[in-house]
Amino acid sequence: MRLGAALTIFAFALTAAPVLAEPERAPQGPTAPPAAETGAGLFKASGCGACHSSGGIVLSGMDARETAEFEAIFLTPPTGMPVFRFSPDELAAISEYLRAAHR
Repeated sequence: MRLGAALTIFAFALTAAPVLAEPERAPQGPTAPPAAETGAGLFKASGCGACHSSGGIVLSGMDARETAEFEAIFLTPPTGMPVFRFSPDELAAISEYLRAAHR
């Protein structure tokens, strides 16, 4: 085989390698962020920090509360707190965030 033909075949093999290579596999492990991270995003996106920030309404004792307690607060919010329509998974994420943030 001539050198020019061999180089052409080699160049083709290099450019075709990604096409011929094994497809990428999906990453192993969890693909969603941890619950506390998701809860932090919901807390921020829902505007909770407007009232519950430093110098605002204190969220004390959050680390000792259970998810069911958080659900009760959101289903029948205290006077002045807006009503939010979070899914059970979102409530669990927010409660996990509040527990983690107040440990």
